[in-house]
Amino acid sequence: MEGLLKEVKKTYKKGLLRETLNLFETIIAKTDGKLLEIYPDYINVLIDLKDYRNAERVLKDAEREIEKEGSVSLLHSIKRTKARLLREKGDTEKAKKILNDLLKARGLSDEEKGKVNFSLGRIYFNEGDYDRAERYFTESEISFRGTSLIEEEGWSTLWRARIARIRGEWTRAHDTLKILFREFTHKAPILYAHILFEKALLVFEEGKKDEALELENLLEEVLEDLRAPRLSIEVRLKLSNPLSVDADEFEKVERRSRRLLNYLPDEEKILRGLSLTWVAYVRGYFGNREEAERLYKEAEKLLSKASYEEKGLHLLLRTLTHLEFRENKKAERLIKTLKDKKFPFYTRSLVVLMQNFEKI
Repeated sequence: MEGLLKEVKKTYKKGLLRETLNLFETIIAKTDGKLLEIYPDYINVLIDLKDYRNAERVLKDAEREIEKEGSVSLLHSIKRTKARLLREKGDTEKAKKILNDLLKARGLSDEEKGKVNFSLGRIYFNEGDYDRAERYFTESEISFRGTSLIEEEGWSTLWRARIARIRGEWTRAHDTLKILFREFTHKAPILYAHILFEKALLVFEEGKKDEALELENLLEEVLEDLRAPRLSIEVRLKLSNPLSVDADEFEKVERRSRRLLNYLPDEEKILRGLSLTWVAYVRGYFGNREEAERLYKEAEKLLSKASYEEKGLHLLLRTLTHLEFRENKKAERLIKTLKDKKFPFYTRSLVVLMQNFEKI
């Protein structure tokens, strides 16, 4: 059993979710479901796979058993997992309450404090409250420091770098990413992939297209070794930018996006919304105004619980479509929205948009 438990941790760290799920189910079968400490991680894998129905079912049973027979630490862990499920489903207020109650719990270890603070940081980041998110990520780093959870501390640092990039504090973002790059190049492959992803986003926004392309190519190699399909899809959708894609590539972008819509399950609302957004943009580029607008509206519904970064991509593409059709007032309204500090992702792109807008 010890060998299986080590294998499941190793497989999960590589991002191999289906393989991890199979290992968990093997352990559950061999232990007749009595090994309570595996349930938080098992449920997290179900959440990663967007299998919310099974996650809820397993969580309900596990929480009941852990309350009766589990340790205090395990009870904290299952509550934190419940908060994550609520966050993923958009019920952030309930998630916040659970996490804030946990922070007040007696005897909370530094490792547990770090994980709770990190979870709160993620919620506030998605809500666009970057000041509060940064405070929680910083608290998380402080709690992890001195523990054995070096990778977890790295994730907290990465989210701080992301906030710095969003604020336009590019020097600070670069300095933070440089430290992470040095620390995790040959360790923690999923974290390393996200570090490359963040660095590519940063240098593209600075206008360093060649460097961004080099990072994208390196990231593609890392993702190929990882065999992490969801992350690969996310990278492709978010690193693409209509102001950097050549016109002759648009048909390829549409084909790829339509393939993703056929592949992605209904539960992957955000990735489906981004895929639809790209299809809408290309349809508009080729003159299909009504179809583009219909697809944008469908995508907007799917992205209702997305982060402001993800909503920002949707608004940017939609603005460009309005400009294509000389719908100047509509474009102006969206540009004004994108200037809100919650939509900081396209700083350079907005400058280009404004230049285009002035020429009309």
